[in-house]
Amino acid sequence: MTTASGTSVTSSSDQFTYLPALSVTGIFPTSGPAAGGTSVTITGTGFVTGATVTFGTNPATNVLVANANTITAVSPAGTGTVDVRVTTASGTSVTSSSDQFTYTLSVPTVTGVSPNSGPTTGGASGGSPVSAFKVTITGSNLTGATTVKFGGTSASSFLVNSDNQITAVAPAGSEGAVDITVTTSSGTSATSSADQYSYYFFLVANGATTKALSLSDLESMSPVSGYGAFLNTYPRFVDEGELTGATVLDILAEVGGLPVGHSISITAADGYVRTFSYDEVANNHFTMYDPNFPPPHPAGSWTPTVITSIADPPLQFIVAYEQNGGAVSDGGPLRTAFVSPVGGEQATDSVNWVKYVVKIEVL
Repeated sequence: MTTASGTSVTSSSDQFTYLPALSVTGIFPTSGPAAGGTSVTITGTGFVTGATVTFGTNPATNVLVANANTITAVSPAGTGTVDVRVTTASGTSVTSSSDQFTYTLSVPTVTGVSPNSGPTTGGASGGSPVSAFKVTITGSNLTGATTVKFGGTSASSFLVNSDNQITAVAPAGSEGAVDITVTTSSGTSATSSADQYSYYFFLVANGATTKALSLSDLESMSPVSGYGAFLNTYPRFVDEGELTGATVLDILAEVGGLPVGHSISITAADGYVRTFSYDEVANNHFTMYDPNFPPPHPAGSWTPTVITSIADPPLQFIVAYEQNGGAVSDGGPLRTAFVSPVGGEQATDSVNWVKYVVKIEVL
């Protein structure tokens, strides 16, 4: 400072520092995943120690000022295209096309499906999805999925659980293997052996031993024909007429038979599961009722007449594929049935007549 008396003596207390002009003239790379984590080199002018970096409004991490013209920083999570700005004591860099960073969604991948097989009916019967045939799809970059396909057919429904998992209801399909693909705005997953899902008409399983059977496979087994009916909700008998199919024991023989003391489960396409004991399967031992001689039955007190024996050959437990000379019309194409040689002579409990059968498994 100067007055008529003279000029002040200089000291550290009167110093003023001009900071270099602050600007961002380039960044590399100019794009990275939406999850963040990309190491970005920022070039420009006026960078000083203590500078901060933002991607849009989100602060970067691991900011390192190498010199007045170079900074490295790790991108935070984000979406779309944002400006990368540097802030120092002299202010914040002005935005331009040179500082823009674009967040990208990577193309999804499918690395596994569980279960990797299911019935040709898909995971729905009558249009209603069931938990028994939902498929868990694992992979990466699954967030934002718009389509999940089994082969060329879209899933009946699906839910994105996380970036790494989707739960889908399989649509109906034809026997054989298909690829499950996931599509997002970034593209469609590439196919591989890890995404394959196999459709079967009918499956029989005994531990690790499984075998998919077609309708012709069942028809090639020794056919059993007979007549069957079942006791339905009070107080009604339903006559299913003549049914033809393969015995459950013949089907189990395809995977080593039924070990003594083991039960089986029979699964329907609508998710219903019924368990049968060793005695029921091996000895065809089921409660039978006489549909011709029901006793008088005041409302709420009706008791059906139980049959203790029937004519030889005895009752047969089958998976029926034919009904009254045609395809199974009541719960087909396959259903369990309990048949004997003479029509109208016996009925069994309706709960054992499983519709839409797709799987038998030894327990």
